[in-house]
Amino acid sequence: MRRKNTRKIAGLLSGVAVMAIMAGCSKGEASGEEVTVAKEIPVEVAEVSYGSLSDSNRLTGTIIPETEVDVVPKAPGEIKQIMVQKGDIVKVGDVLARLDDSAERNAVQQQQVALKQAQSGLKSAQSGLSNAQSGKSKAAKSYEQAQASVRQVEASLAEARKSLNDNLDNIEFQIKNAKLAWDQAKQNVERMEVLLAEGLISQQNYDDASNGEQNARNAYEQVQLNKSQVDSSISLQSLEASLDQSKIGASIAQSSIQDADIGIRQAQAAVEQAQASVEQAQLAVDSARERLADKVIVATASGEITQVSGEVGAMASGQQPFASIVSIDKVKVSVNILPDQLSAFKQGTTLEVEVNGLKEAFTGTVTYVSTVGTGSGLFAVEAEIDNPNHVIRPGMVATIVVDEILASNTTLVPTNAVIQKEGESVVFTVVDGKSVLKEVEVIRYGTDTTAVAGDLTESEEVVVKGQNLLNDGDSVKIMKED
Repeated sequence: MRRKNTRKIAGLLSGVAVMAIMAGCSKGEASGEEVTVAKEIPVEVAEVSYGSLSDSNRLTGTIIPETEVDVVPKAPGEIKQIMVQKGDIVKVGDVLARLDDSAERNAVQQQQVALKQAQSGLKSAQSGLSNAQSGKSKAAKSYEQAQASVRQVEASLAEARKSLNDNLDNIEFQIKNAKLAWDQAKQNVERMEVLLAEGLISQQNYDDASNGEQNARNAYEQVQLNKSQVDSSISLQSLEASLDQSKIGASIAQSSIQDADIGIRQAQAAVEQAQASVEQAQLAVDSARERLADKVIVATASGEITQVSGEVGAMASGQQPFASIVSIDKVKVSVNILPDQLSAFKQGTTLEVEVNGLKEAFTGTVTYVSTVGTGSGLFAVEAEIDNPNHVIRPGMVATIVVDEILASNTTLVPTNAVIQKEGESVVFTVVDGKSVLKEVEVIRYGTDTTAVAGDLTESEEVVVKGQNLLNDGDSVKIMKED
């Protein structure tokens, strides 16, 4: 293409020269004078841009697995069965081998029996607690009934006492009046006796007074008799005895509640102890099951089995790996970079990765950038690559393609627009059909684009073809690129 354009420009220049000669001859012949015709130099142009200059840098590294783990048995024992071989693909938890577990199975059975016994003891203790709580409920009910009986007897006793007091008050009043009447009758007899002796009254009057006194005394004695009858008919002793008995019953019921509380606390303690026994027995079962599970060797990572050690009948050690697993669902490319390249690598940055022997390009994500250089002054970088089809294998050579920013926020021109004139870097622009030479300072050369500083504006056009034929002020003709 470049050779074709060169021939094209040369042809155009030849044509222009011939036309100029012919025009000169014709005009000279007609006028007899020599005339000079200006030549138009054909050029192509491109726009000036503004931005950052970047370039691709290729770094060679090595593919390493995402994870590589050694599977070590959790317990030693005789190998009874091996389920995998080198090259098999496994997932986390897949069984790789089984060891002799007869002793561990017996231990599990024994601990399960102990657990059942502890659970039975807990059930019995819980039943005892339920009975104690039921006993307290009954005692509380009895206490309520005894309290009700006490209140009832107290009410009856209070009513009886009130009735007795009312009757006694009435009789006392009657006794007082009868005594007063009797005293007056006695005084009347004494007075009549004096009057009779003096002959002032008749015997009959005296006898009437004496009979009146006798009647008053009889009335007084009758009231006294009534009082004794009231005392004997309204007796509080039986009610008081009943009250005492009711209080004793309430006290006994209250003691029963207290005894029931003690029984409940004891039953709760028994339940807690039984629960602790169950938990301890369960822990023993779990521990025995763990020891049994340790007799099964399982994959601790997903990937490819790269090594299997041991054979059926041999002893597996809890110190030596039984198998090795390499995971290549994801792989990493590891490269060493120079200090001035560190700025291009940040965790999370995506990179283009090419792997030798594979046609497609891959995308890697930076997962590690070393903060400490090696003895040779290089820094380790790792980028992770998705590898679902396992086409990338550890050990392959890979190339990371890194876009580096060579210059930022600068004027950009096509690299071939910059030429040397008298030891200076220059470009040509076109103004009104004339070439304009402008000196520039090259900041950074790129393969296709170069960063410069100078009197150039964005979108201004610079000559990219024919520039080597130009001088400042030459007439030019802008040609469109085929």
